[in-house]
Amino acid sequence: MLLRRSLFFAQFPLAIALPAWVLVSRGIIADGIGAQLVVYLFVCPIVTVALAAISGLIVARKGVRLDRAISWRDAEWLGAIWLSLLGYGFFAFPLLAVLVVLLIIAGFWFEVIELFNETRARVKTALDLGPTTGRSKGPGVSAPGRYSGQVIVIEPSDDSQKP
Repeated sequence: MLLRRSLFFAQFPLAIALPAWVLVSRGIIADGIGAQLVVYLFVCPIVTVALAAISGLIVARKGVRLDRAISWRDAEWLGAIWLSLLGYGFFAFPLLAVLVVLLIIAGFWFEVIELFNETRARVKTALDLGPTTGRSKGPGVSAPGRYSGQVIVIEPSDDSQKP
């Protein structure tokens, strides 16, 4: 739980730090001289936004927010993405760049599906509970067209019928 909680708090800072690491390390190691550095200047902000979007999808799930800890599958995806970005900062292999891009795309869609599944389960649970949750429709009313209790009828008095 401690590892998952620490990854929960580290995901947004690392969404900024890891692309910055790639940009700075490529410039220092001299792989990013000239046109390649310009490409890194455009790609690193896109990677930052993508990592922030993945982190936002993780935090959007209610279970993650309540526990303040990511799931183990989230930790695996984020760990793979973070390690590949860290490795790409040291070694500029084109295959490693492709791996980073594929991991980010797959991680994004994995988190979209996780958010959809968790939200669908919560909505299904709320709908299965029916009108017992939320606002009450009043005593004796459970659903349209269903009788669920006593009905009190008040007959008008003779005085109320006079004009």
